[in-house]
Amino acid sequence: MKYLYIIEKGQEVFSKIKKVEEVVTDKNNTAKQYKDDKGEVQSAYPTKVFCFETEKEAREKIEELVDKEIEVEKNKLIEAFSKLETKKNDILKSIEVVEVRAILPFEKKLNENDLYLAKKGDEYELYVGKDKSVVFLMDCESSEDLQEVLIKECDYHLEMIDTEDEDYFDDCDKDYLKGDWKNLVLKIKEIVQTTNK
Repeated sequence: MKYLYIIEKGQEVFSKIKKVEEVVTDKNNTAKQYKDDKGEVQSAYPTKVFCFETEKEAREKIEELVDKEIEVEKNKLIEAFSKLETKKNDILKSIEVVEVRAILPFEKKLNENDLYLAKKGDEYELYVGKDKSVVFLMDCESSEDLQEVLIKECDYHLEMIDTEDEDYFDDCDKDYLKGDWKNLVLKIKEIVQTTNK
């Protein structure tokens, strides 16, 4: 008696191999035939079942099918992990260090004159009004040194204006620099210098 080893297609888990009795006929059938559990003759059509002559071949086919399923799931996990890595990198890029500190006395006075300080990394910006037109951009790691740094910044600009430094005045309106700009710098210096720490 010869046997066939059948694996039905369409199963989610290929864990069952049916060992069936092969029916040998004289007919020139393209599909092998076997007896089912009711003793009726069935054809092992390739579209419906995997049919093998040995149990070993059937087991190897199941391993191949399971490996394919694992590969599909593995690729899904790789894609999901890649998305998480991208999300992580986006979060790391968007990290912003915000300095939380008490407002300084001279800073309060600046604010009353529509002038504001903001920390940007290792620098401070001094800007005017809601449109945030930047007046100064200063290297300063600590707010404790800010008053001194601001006074030095003002002194630098006033010196450039008074000496009419060529590079400083290049492509700038001379009357504006010696008028409105100088008055703004003097105003900032006065506020910062005359306010106690």
